[in-house]
Amino acid sequence: MSNEQENPLVSVVIPTYKRPDMLGRAIDSVLNQTYDNIEIVVVDDNDEDSEYRKETEEFMDKYADNDNLVYLKHTENKGGSAARNTGIKTSEGEYIAFLDDDDIWVNTKLKKQIEVFKNNNNLGLVYCRMYSFKNNTGEVYHKKKIKLVNGSIYTDMLEMNYIGTPTALVKKICFQKVGLFDIELLSRQDHDMFLRISKNYDIDYVDEFLVKFSSHDNKISRNINSKEKGWKIFLSKWENELNEFPKEKKKLYDNYYFEMAKLYYKNNSYNKAKIFSKKMIKNNIVNYKGLVIFILSIFEIDINLHNLKEKFNI
Repeated sequence: MSNEQENPLVSVVIPTYKRPDMLGRAIDSVLNQTYDNIEIVVVDDNDEDSEYRKETEEFMDKYADNDNLVYLKHTENKGGSAARNTGIKTSEGEYIAFLDDDDIWVNTKLKKQIEVFKNNNNLGLVYCRMYSFKNNTGEVYHKKKIKLVNGSIYTDMLEMNYIGTPTALVKKICFQKVGLFDIELLSRQDHDMFLRISKNYDIDYVDEFLVKFSSHDNKISRNINSKEKGWKIFLSKWENELNEFPKEKKKLYDNYYFEMAKLYYKNNSYNKAKIFSKKMIKNNIVNYKGLVIFILSIFEIDINLHNLKEKFNI
């Protein structure tokens, strides 16, 4: 077996936007991988005349002599999906992985995922576990072993997204078959992509925490309005498929209502939280999570949902 077959090239796509201070940590976590046949593709999604572009360019100068690192620049901010698509189209690897500029990989991530691919030629994607940490302190605050699924998981993925973008290692041929990230989606881009892949390929996982997911106040994925609009577009896009699987559709809507109720509650938008928790109760009367948030929202009780999650799986 040739070295290229034994250790195929992995392209790591890192979109970056307004975080030149965190980017180096992400890049270093790739450079420190025990798997060594890696190409890094950094896609700068800052406006070309912004201070963030200037700061990012100055920071990236330190990697100018690294032949395994490609630095691409958008002329204007296009969003994370467009940046990932730019990276996919530019990458030369047989496999593609994604890392956000504020997240970190454990140094054995790629090596362990490649080993799983070697044991099954039918796989299109391998993912792993991830845990959250507070960016300002490094404190780990969410490291819970949630359910993992493998094999033909299309119907599982209709219910919910099991795969975090920075955990995924994907065969590049998957994108040639299912297409690129949908830039029309304001959220759920990862769910949409991995649902398409799961419809066409088997999926597997490494049952280890190999990704550290950063939590901080300016996390882009926390924009509530974009979340809600993205959900609506996603549900409309997959409406026909969901109608074929009513049980999975019911569970997906449970997840939609709960996520939005929880986000609006955390934002002290109690009226919106009540609306979504009522929808959740109507969709599934035996799901107590919606009832809990509904009661908290009625009385506008400001409580840390993380503590409830630990006690009651909220």
